[in-house]
Parts: sequence; C-alpha cells; structure tokens
Amino acid sequence: MGKNGYYEGWEILFSDHSRPVLASRLIAEIEKGSDLTNGITRHQIAEDNQSYRCAHCRVPVFLAGSTTDGGQRLHLRHSTKSPEHKKQAEGCAFCNPNSEQRRLYNQVFQGEGEWHLRNKEKVADILSRDPRIDPDSVATERYIFSTEHDINIRRQPDIYCCDRDGNHWVFELTRWWLHPETAVARQQAYRRLGYNLVWLFSPECREKNRSTFHLLLYGSNYRDDTPAESLAGEEAQFNAFELSEAALTKSDSEGVLHLDVVYPHFVVDESLGSIDITYQQKVMSMHSLSLAPQQRLPYGVKTAVQLQQAKEHLEAARQALARQEEDQQRLRQARELKDIRHTLGTIRQSLRSESMNDDLAGLYRSLIAQCRTGSLHELTAERALRIGAVIEKAEKKVLAVVDSYLREKVAREEQCQALKEAARGFIAQFRGVPFSPGSELGTQGRILCDQLNKIRLFELASRLESVCSACHRRYIVELADEVSIALGKHDRSQWLLKTRPALAALVQYTGECGERKLQARLEKMLPIIDNHGVYVHYRQLESELAQPGTLPPGLIDEALVVYDLLVGAWFEELARKLLTSLVSRYQKQAHSDFYSLLSWDENTDYRELLPLAFQVSYDNPAAIATLLGCEEASLARLPDISSYYVGLASQIVGDFFDVLGAALTLFLATVEPGNSPLQIHRHDAVVKLLDDWSLYIASFQSMEEQVSVRAYFDDYYGEAFKTLSDILSLNMACS
Repeated sequence: MGKNGYYEGWEILFSDHSRPVLASRLIAEIEKGSDLTNGITRHQIAEDNQSYRCAHCRVPVFLAGSTTDGGQRLHLRHSTKSPEHKKQAEGCAFCNPNSEQRRLYNQVFQGEGEWHLRNKEKVADILSRDPRIDPDSVATERYIFSTEHDINIRRQPDIYCCDRDGNHWVFELTRWWLHPETAVARQQAYRRLGYNLVWLFSPECREKNRSTFHLLLYGSNYRDDTPAESLAGEEAQFNAFELSEAALTKSDSEGVLHLDVVYPHFVVDESLGSIDITYQQKVMSMHSLSLAPQQRLPYGVKTAVQLQQAKEHLEAARQALARQEEDQQRLRQARELKDIRHTLGTIRQSLRSESMNDDLAGLYRSLIAQCRTGSLHELTAERALRIGAVIEKAEKKVLAVVDSYLREKVAREEQCQALKEAARGFIAQFRGVPFSPGSELGTQGRILCDQLNKIRLFELASRLESVCSACHRRYIVELADEVSIALGKHDRSQWLLKTRPALAALVQYTGECGERKLQARLEKMLPIIDNHGVYVHYRQLESELAQPGTLPPGLIDEALVVYDLLVGAWFEELARKLLTSLVSRYQKQAHSDFYSLLSWDENTDYRELLPLAFQVSYDNPAAIATLLGCEEASLARLPDISSYYVGLASQIVGDFFDVLGAALTLFLATVEPGNSPLQIHRHDAVVKLLDDWSLYIASFQSMEEQVSVRAYFDDYYGEAFKTLSDILSLNMACS
C-alpha cells in the first residue's frame, strides 16, 4: 500500500522518538528485519498501545498484514476498538482506506507536503547533530505553551530546539501562500514567548509565492507596487531564509544548520529618481544570526544602513534632477536668446556685404518676424523688451539698405563681372603652381576671394580658395620634404636656420586651414632645426645600433651624452626611443658576448672570458663595464642592461658546469677498453679540458663555493674525472 500511495504523508508518533516518522518509512524499516523482529515489534505495540500513535489524530495504531508473499502487505491501522478512539479517529484522513479526504491529503503531500515533510525531517536531523544544540530539545510538531498565566498562547511549530546558550528556536517551513494575519499572529506570539522564529522558504517560493515571501521579508505593509523608499526605515533588517540545496549540502557536511539568507540590495536610479531592488544571497550558519527575540526576528545581513544610504542618495539625486531642470530651463532661454542674436547678427553681416536683392529683403523680413513671434515667449519680460527694441532697430536698417540697393545695383553688377573675369583668369594661369601663402600670388588670391565673398559670389570664391589652398599645400609639402632631407646632413645647418622663419609662419597657416597632419610635421621640424647637431648625432647612433655585429667600446657613454642633450632640448620621445634601442641592442649583444661559453671547444681560450663572466654574475660593476666597454657611471644609469647581463651570466656560468661534464663524458666515450696509453686520443685537448675545469673552480669568489662546486662535480662526474686523469697520467708516463 505504501507504494500505491496509501501511506503518503502519514506521520507516526512513537515514544522512543521526539519527532514523527513517515508511516511508509517505518513499514520499510520493519520489512527489512527478520520474522522475529517483526514479532517483537507487533508484541511491543500490543503491550503498549500508546507507543505508536497517528500524528494526525493521536489514536494508537497497530501492525497488520504479513511480509510473506501472497498475503496482504504489512501496514499500520488505527486501533478503534474503544469508543473514545473511534470517535477521535472519525476526522482523521488516514483512518478510512476509502476516504476522499485522505486522497486529497496525498495530493497535497505531492506538492507542499512532500517538500515540507522531507525537509522538516532533514532540518531536525541536522539540528540533532549540532554540538551547540541540545539534542533532546529537538522536536517536530511540538506544542508550545506560555509560562505566564495571564497570556494564553499555544503554538505548534514545525521544528523546535534550544541551543546550549539557552536560546529557543522555532522553524516554520513554508512553500505556498500564507494568510497575512496568520503570519503576523505567529510572529507576535513567538516574540512574546521570547522565541527566535525562522521562516524557511523553499527556493522557488520567491517567484511562485511572491506575496508571502515579501510579507515575511518586508512586513505586513509591503505590496508589489510599493516604492522602495517608503519601506520602514531605521533598524529594519530585511532578511528571508531559503532552504536551498547549497545550504543543506553545507549543513550536512559541517553538522550545523546553514541557511541561504536572501536580502535586498537597494540601488538608486538617478535618471528616474527611484530606488531599484535587487536580491542577493549568502549562506550562513544559524549561530551567526543576530538575535533579539522579544524585539524582532533573527537576521544575518544588515540592510537598514544600506537602505538609509539609498534614501539619502535618492533625495540628493532628486534635488540634483530639480537643479538640472532649472539649469535646462536657463539653457533653453540662453539658446533662444543666442538664436535671436545669431539671426540678427546674420542680418547685420549680410547688410554689410551690400549684396541686397529682392529675395534677401523678403528673407530679412521673415527672420525679423520670426524673432518677434517665435522666440520672445521663452525670455523674461525685461529681456523681451530689450530684444524687441534691437529687432526694431534692425528692421529700420533693412529698409534703409533696400532703398539704397536699387541705386547701387548697376555699379555692383559691373564690379561683379570684373571680379569674375579676374578670378577665372587667376585660376587658369596658376592652377597647380606651388607658391607660398605669404607670397605675392598668395596675397593676390586672398584679396580676390574676399572681394568675391563680399558680392556673394560664394561658389566662385570657394573654387578660387580651393585652387590657392592646393597650391599652398603643394609648396609646403615640397619644402617639408627638402627640410627632412637637410635635417640628416651636417652641412645644411645654415640653410635650415634661414628656412626656419618660413616654417614657423607655415605652422600657423596650416593650423588656421585645418591641415593638422601637415602642421604636426612642420612643428616637429622646428626644435630639430634649433638643435640640429644633436639630432644628427642621434640619427647616427640609431643607425649604428641597427647595424649587426659587435658594438664598439664607448658607445654607451656616447649614447648617454646624446640622451642628456635630447632631454635638455625637450626631445623626450627621441630620448626614450634612443634608450629603448640601446637597451634592446645590448641585450642582444649579451648573447653574443657569452656565446663561446654555451659549449666547450678545445680551440677556445677561456682564461679571460670565463673569470669575467663569473665577475659579471656576481654583479661586479667594474667587470660589466669592462665587458661593455663603458664607464661604471654610465652603467649605473642603465640598470636594465646591467641586470640582463648579470642574469644571463649567472645562467651561463651555471650551465658551463654541465658543458664541462658533457665534454668529459664525450672524451671517455672515445677511450677503448684496456690500459694501453695509445687508447686515448687528443692528449692536448684532454689537458685543456682539465685546465678549464680548474679555471672554472677557481673563478668562484669564495673558498666555500669552490669546495661546494667541486664536491657537486665529484658526485656527478668524479669517477669519470678520475678515470680520465689516470689514463692521461699513464699516457704521459709512456710518452
């Protein structure tokens, strides 16, 4: 019957346990035992009919059925022989096998009840294993009564326990909707009792049961449309506790109940002037919660201060929005005033050009009417009166100019024709010819452009200006190319100095014309001309550093002198580039300097390089300066080069140990079996190898190092070294 749902959700109370057990679980445990165990259990229930009771109606139960195949399966039944028990079991959902009420209860168990019962047992079990909890105090569905005679309180929490510090805890598991009055009544009752009430939500409750979740998180006044800024203020700690899988996993592993604390985080949306709420979570032990049972519910994360800060931030943001609105109002007025002034300025400028025509006259009247009707309402009354007077004055000027326009029309047409012919002739004659903006041709072109603009021949003026600009640009590019070539030559210094004033004038011209790239190119040339000798020296050094091969002595000292001159001439970028090139080139040179130490060669004399490499590895400035061919003072200014040489030398002299060992092993491989002195080859090479080994040992600074390296060599190559020495001695004796 248990597998068919007969016992789904049915809990049994028995005297040896403080918590109820599912009937299906109890039957399963009994079925695991022997027939003798089943008989003892039946006898125990028969002798003491109060040992096993239905948790729903408190009526005693007994075992029925059999564990053998073919018979009715083992199950529990209510003991209703006495009238008292029969009456007591009438409303029980699990007494009548055909009860519709039991069927409905089983359906509930599949939803709320299944989660509720499963996790109630799990939480109670965790609390029982907690060393800070009195295990005898852990109980489920236990009635709690007030100890004060004048207070009538009876509550039955899902779980009750008491910790070693005397704190009373009650846990209520909830997954579905809970009536607000019920929630408030429970909180008030446990507060009066001095019990710490913890509501345990299922993980999906936050989305599927928002009303109950928010009620217990924020309080009874909360609604989904409640603005965050209206939440209760000081000392309000908004915490809800979820019985998540992560919390249960940690509880099982540590033997202490952990809860997933869900708490709001308040963020101000300054653009909307409101507070948005996001939810964050933190798994915490129940013993880390802050307790004050007679004043409030337990909490783990403080939220009151953050809420108050958000409210203060919101108030500041709203004030800022108000100020921003005022500023925008002022800006709108300023823009309107600016538009009016711009319109009037356009009219004045156009009137001065003396190019009045019928279309312009109509346009002026339209613009003035627009200033009168379309913009004045955005201004204050005082400003509107002042601007109105200005508009009226502009209107009078327009009428005066229109009157004079007819008299001057013929003269303007003649002048216009003459300027057209002059501009077209200039374009045809000088298109593509390079000339300076300050030359006679440049001045002539500017004058023609100005005259064309005055009589409103803008298209022809723009065409002439484009031709002149192209001629100027071609001239500037050719001059810049010539200067660039001259900058790399010592003998062009005088010519460069004479050309400098022209370049300076062209820098200003290119800036006015918007030729930013060309302007930047010319600007870079001016300080180079002023320090031409330093620049030429810099170019020579860069060229020398770019060449392959061994660098000459004194190059570092020379480069640092040029570096100081570049810095003094405000050529920081060139100075940095020179220093970077110098460091990079000498780091490559370091590998070349120590190349011969990468392998042993019988024709290489190591007596100078090997001790010098050791001194470099010991960070000896004099040795490094000797190797680089520079002054120690110069080396001190280039720590990147010095440290690179020290690091590479340390690696090389360390690897040379294995290089000597490899050469020793190779010589032994050429020795044939036997003791004849003729069986060893290359006598002089072997002698040199042994001498180089002695030189290697002697190159260490301290006697302790020499002894240590010699012992290390003996461990690895001592036997081979002795064999080679004996053969060498034999060979020398025979010879």
